[in-house]
Amino acid sequence: MKVLEYLPLFLFCLIVSTQSACTKYDEGAPSLKSKKNRLAQKWNVDQALVVFDDTSNYELDVTPEWLNGSIEFTKDGGYEMNQFIYEDPTVTDPTAVFKVETKGDWEFFGKKKQIYTNEHVVEIKVEDNTILEEYDIERRVWYIVKLQKDELYVKYYTPGNDIQHYEFQLSPF
Repeated sequence: MKVLEYLPLFLFCLIVSTQSACTKYDEGAPSLKSKKNRLAQKWNVDQALVVFDDTSNYELDVTPEWLNGSIEFTKDGGYEMNQFIYEDPTVTDPTAVFKVETKGDWEFFGKKKQIYTNEHVVEIKVEDNTILEEYDIERRVWYIVKLQKDELYVKYYTPGNDIQHYEFQLSPF
């Protein structure tokens, strides 16, 4: 019967240790679902910013450039990002002028607080499907600020560019 006496204390300690062990990010509630399972899905871009890291701290809202765009991480390490650039994104039914297709792979690093992506990027003129530019980006670093099953907040720097970074607030597609 002495075991039952310590059961509430044991349960309290278990809950406290689980909550502190299940969260790694600066923002976000603890979760028992693995980081990979929370990340591995197709995400809709709710907000996209370009932030200049010089003394100005200027932010440029580029969310309209992500209308109908998506970012997808798969459980097997696949990665895909699609972005559409519109002639006028403020009209009711905008016409896409350019499409940026990105495919590659991803992996966690830095205690699963960061992601590397290796990317093959193709920029396409939508009107006639002409490829305008094609290039690779190796080991792009994404910083996970918040990761929940229904919300992802990340930022990334393009390799070789220390002046600006991109920030995305995402929700499931």
